[in-house]
Order: sequence, then structure tokens, then C-alpha cells
Amino acid sequence: MNKEKVRSKFDHIVDNLIGYLETKSELYKIELKQEVIKLLVKLVAAAIAMVLLILGLMFASLSLGHYLNQLFSSGYLGFALIAAGYLLILLLVILLRKTRFYDYFIEQLTTKYFDLEHPPSHEKRS
Repeated sequence: MNKEKVRSKFDHIVDNLIGYLETKSELYKIELKQEVIKLLVKLVAAAIAMVLLILGLMFASLSLGHYLNQLFSSGYLGFALIAAGYLLILLLVILLRKTRFYDYFIEQLTTKYFDLEHPPSHEKRS
């Protein structure tokens, strides 16, 4: 009889352990889905912001180009100056690509937008 009681308690403990592991597995799946959704929302928001930024920059550049064209009484000089400015910025980005500044900039962007310094915790929740 004592053996059956121990066996019954052991089976109960095993069932509880299996239930706990299944629940913990489901919790990890839900937390992973939440993190993926958060990342997707951040990416969509960043994409929308980038599109709006690019459109704003494009229209500002066109406006400035037209203004400079009128200022210099030229049909193309204003646009050429704007293009030269963008080429200068591109050259600076290419030259700074191998420096610590670039690495620091990329690191700051990734930690700010993707929160890679603080991965999700799986601590006991209250």
C-alpha cells in the first residue's frame, strides 16, 4: 500500500512538472510573439517616418533649388548646388564609415530603436 501511495504521489509530481513545463513553454511563445510584434510595429513606424522624412527633404530641396535658381537667374544652378551639397554629404558619410563615430552612431541607433541592451526578462511575474 505504501508503494502505491508513493507511486501515486510520484505520478502527481510528474504530471505537475509536465504541466509546469508546458505552461512555461506557452509563456515563452507568447513573450516571443509580443517581442516580434513590438519589433514589427517599430519597423513600420520607422518606415513611415523615413518616407515622410524623405518626402519632406525632397520638397524642401526642390523649393530651395527653385529659390536659388531665381536668386542666380538660372534654370539649373540652384539644382546643381543642391546636388553638390548632397554629394558632399555622401562623400562625408563614405569617409566617416570606417571611424569610431560611425560605429558609435550605429550602436546608438540600434540600442534606441531596438532596445538590444535590455533583452526581455523571463523572471517570475507578480
